[in-house]
Amino acid sequence: MPTALRFQPALERTDLISPTIIQLLSNWKGSICAKEVWVSEIDSAHAGGKELCEHYAVSPDEGATCVIVEALRGTTRTLAACVAPVNYRIDFNGKVRKFLNARRVFLAPLKEILHESKMEYGSITPIGLPEHWPILLDEKVTNSPRIIIGAGKINAKLSLPGKLLSELQNASIINGLGIKLEH
Repeated sequence: MPTALRFQPALERTDLISPTIIQLLSNWKGSICAKEVWVSEIDSAHAGGKELCEHYAVSPDEGATCVIVEALRGTTRTLAACVAPVNYRIDFNGKVRKFLNARRVFLAPLKEILHESKMEYGSITPIGLPEHWPILLDEKVTNSPRIIIGAGKINAKLSLPGKLLSELQNASIINGLGIKLEH
């Protein structure tokens, strides 16, 4: 029997979210109230997108994955977040490379991501990332009434209206960023 997620307002459980998320939500000026960002404690063994969906009976369309990439063009280097539904893969060599005007795109170095984001591996989220990092969002994520995504700490997940992600600084919605996985 799947375990149920028990959400509550994130700012009431700051022990479950990263300091960068606390700072962003405490100063949030978007059209959606920060109280609409909820957090639930999880078993960290089920923090991955597919595992989370299976263990907690979450539809893959309600879960999102955030991956940090490094884009290179000559001497220009850009770190960017890419967000798509759990059951999609991100089009790194097509949409991401083109949007970031890069010659090459690959996963950013983990040690650097963790240091710069001040988040934990397995729970990186676009909320609270460094302000200069572009955030590329698949339109399916932003159109979702609620999306479940990392909370910056491995033992928690956020639930929030997808539209809120589109209001993050440096956020861009990219049609077709994610490509549906065939099972």
